[in-house]
Amino acid sequence: MPRRSRSRKDRSRSRRRDKRRSPSRSRRRRSPSRSRSRRRDDRRDASKRRDRDRDASRSRSRSRSTSFQRRRPKSPDRNKRRSPSRKRGGDDRRDNKGGRDNTRLFAPPKHRDPTGPVLTDEMKQNSVEHDGHLYASIDFTAPNQGGDPDGQKGPVKIPNGWEIAPIDDAVKEVVIKPYSFGTCMLIGEGGKAVFTAKGSRPGCMEMIWEYKKDMGMYKLHSSGALKDMAGRILIRTPCPKAPATSDA
Repeated sequence: MPRRSRSRKDRSRSRRRDKRRSPSRSRRRRSPSRSRSRRRDDRRDASKRRDRDRDASRSRSRSRSTSFQRRRPKSPDRNKRRSPSRKRGGDDRRDNKGGRDNTRLFAPPKHRDPTGPVLTDEMKQNSVEHDGHLYASIDFTAPNQGGDPDGQKGPVKIPNGWEIAPIDDAVKEVVIKPYSFGTCMLIGEGGKAVFTAKGSRPGCMEMIWEYKKDMGMYKLHSSGALKDMAGRILIRTPCPKAPATSDA
């Protein structure tokens, strides 16, 4: 039987079938080792390009800075504007090792009042002398003031040279117990509150009455049960020394 020739349609089908069975070289999958080495080469080339670009940018910035310094005008009279004292002392203050400043900075002296402690005739009259000190209330109420007992009114500033008096047994017996100072209690250092002659138990310590100090002003706490109590802060200062008299 004679062989029948294939039609054009059959020939195209056979070609497609052959292509599917044997793909072309371009469509074949690359080997893993080859693709890994190519990626490594690409990364190396990219890092080289980055280094080259960075070096180029640094060189450009360096050239710009040097060109700016060249264009910057220099003042010829710079040393003339400097004061003579600065020119003389500038080199003396610096050593030869590192150009460091060797000048020492000292703390400013403490402020001292040239007038000394404040002590007027009225303060002396309203004070009680004991053991080389003058004791008084912070508002200088008379020690023997009569009438109803009253307390300290608001914050009061201590005069210069005076301090809050420490209270011991001798101060209780000599200064606080015989006198009233127009109040029921006198408060000394540490908040010790002792009854005066107008108190219920003169010369005995009653409690700790705290006081507040703000900008040199002293104020007794008056909250709670302390509102109905009368008290003043006790202060003291050294007795003034008598002027030396020379025999003529």
